[in-house]
Amino acid sequence: MTGKNHKGQCLINGRWVNGGGVEFTSIEPARGAEVWRGRAAAAADVNAAVVAARNAHPAWARTSLDQRIAVVQRFKALVTQHHFF
Repeated sequence: MTGKNHKGQCLINGRWVNGGGVEFTSIEPARGAEVWRGRAAAAADVNAAVVAARNAHPAWARTSLDQRIAVVQRFKALVTQHHFF
């Protein structure tokens, strides 16, 4: 994951892409200010993500529990660092 802000994008097969669906805006409710703008995932985006997940599953299934825990902990650190929540 890079330092780029990927809000409003879809992570499909390890690449950040703009969704092919309708554009929408995230609004901060207290002030009514725009936080970010992006495109929703279209059906084709969802299908591509499902295919990528299915293709990745065999390798993930061979991954040890310790390695899986390390991946999840790294993900948590990245989410915390980049405030993707």
